[in-house]
Amino acid sequence: MAMPSTQARRVRYVVAMLVAMLICACANASTVFPLRASANGRYLVDQNGVPFRIQGEASWDAHINLNLTELRAYLDDRQAKHFNALFTYVANPVAYYAGDSAPWAMQLGGSAAGVAALPFTKNASGGTWNGDPNFSNRDADFSSPNDAYFAWLAQFVDEAAARGMVVLLTPMYLGYGLGNADGWYHTVTNPANTQSICFAFGQYLANGHGAFTGFKNRPNIIWIHGGDTLPPNGSEAALRALQILKGMQAAGDTHLQTAHWQHDYLTSDQTDFAPYFTASTAYTHGAYPNAGPTYIESRISYAQAPARPLWLIETSYWGEHGATQAQQRYFSWGAALSTIGGVTLGFGPFWGFATSADGTTGTSSGGTSTAWRPSTHFDLNQYVSKSGRWYRATTSGSSGATGPSGTGAAIGDGSVVWTYVGTGGISALFNEPGILDFARMGSFLDSVRWFDLVPSNLDAMPVLITAGTGTYASWSDGGSANGGMDWVVAAASRDGKSLIAYVPDAHTGSITVAMTAMSALARARWFDPTHANYTSIGNFPNSGTQVFTPPAANAGGAHDWVLVLDRADSIFADGFGG
Repeated sequence: MAMPSTQARRVRYVVAMLVAMLICACANASTVFPLRASANGRYLVDQNGVPFRIQGEASWDAHINLNLTELRAYLDDRQAKHFNALFTYVANPVAYYAGDSAPWAMQLGGSAAGVAALPFTKNASGGTWNGDPNFSNRDADFSSPNDAYFAWLAQFVDEAAARGMVVLLTPMYLGYGLGNADGWYHTVTNPANTQSICFAFGQYLANGHGAFTGFKNRPNIIWIHGGDTLPPNGSEAALRALQILKGMQAAGDTHLQTAHWQHDYLTSDQTDFAPYFTASTAYTHGAYPNAGPTYIESRISYAQAPARPLWLIETSYWGEHGATQAQQRYFSWGAALSTIGGVTLGFGPFWGFATSADGTTGTSSGGTSTAWRPSTHFDLNQYVSKSGRWYRATTSGSSGATGPSGTGAAIGDGSVVWTYVGTGGISALFNEPGILDFARMGSFLDSVRWFDLVPSNLDAMPVLITAGTGTYASWSDGGSANGGMDWVVAAASRDGKSLIAYVPDAHTGSITVAMTAMSALARARWFDPTHANYTSIGNFPNSGTQVFTPPAANAGGAHDWVLVLDRADSIFADGFGG
């Protein structure tokens, strides 16, 4: 084939620059809510058709425990790190981390500034509801919503919208274990909250009342039903909770609808709700080594028909259950390349947003405190507050009698070793390792055409890794994923312009890639997920197979790497072709 002329190469260069500028302009444009399904049903797009990948965080009690200054600082930080989704609930029936003994929110603005507010005002007997501080009565009356509380929640939604964030909002958090540990499960079935009352509450959420102007005209919402439990099909709890959805829709609410059932159940498993859902989520236990990775449920959900926008809504949180930093990266990357639609991160201290300066935050209703405690087992990477300082465990073990003090990097405490993190409130934890790893993954995916990717061996995509794949996890509906923490997760674009394979820390040896997935001579590079650096490998033909051997330890001291293949004749100098 004859080489193109100098003029032709110049034309290609100009076209490349114009396309690059257009793509950058689209990426930087403000999201136009509400979100909807893409044409192929695989991910979310805004009203202009711009792809929207969920890069979210569980922010359960942010609107309950933070004042406006703290809330804005948190949202500004997450916006700067390119988070675009917040996962929360309308109200928390058990104030896990809060020093208060009842769910509350700080009414902000006007004459009500600094006044605590409950979400409901009456109990099932017609008296004043006290917030059920002992989590025993379950007697809130949903026909008595407090406009001031819901007005503040609406302000939280608006604060998110101003930063281009969608709020994944649970209208009735039912609670883990059919509401026996937390949640509204037993409240929704008390005598006061009949199906008609629940329907009316759904209409209230849509239309509002008084100071609360409703949610149906706030476009940056996706409704997430359930909340850590799967109500039995046909049960009164399921049917009453479903009436809330029906009430919202009868009032004109057209937001996307999906679920957050108990971990390792599929979105479609609750058949009362299933006909109303327009998106899907994956939720895995993830607490390695007790359970396994995120990719398997994500892939099973991806394979369901019809195709719907899918993202990982929850897995093991950073700072909980003893997961290493590399394992936590695997949870995120494995889901990102298997759902395609996105990932929601959880961070231990940030779902309850404890801000106690002296570490004396107490426990409530069986919840967990971030305060250091003597003679207590602490997991690897668990966070505690003590004397106004935050510490993270670098080894698991049982604490001693006095606890960590000072600002050292290796502070002994019984059989636990702590590292000092920072002093003060939640802002001291903005840049913790698990958060930065997640932000790096998001930046990488945002720099490529992530929405063109299809997981290996799904939706007519051939097997991309033909040897050295590792062991695939096992999974059962309602069970959990086990093993398979060394499996290589891969996805590629149908046009053969790109292929991404995440090689986890537990993997050993080389991998063999089906080069026929590429449509031209392929450029190969290793991407370091701990430092965002590329290492060039070389160019390879798009025929047969090619063996790739990951480098030694990455910049973080672990052995996980991302293999990136794109076309060597790409019109871009870096990243993927258009």
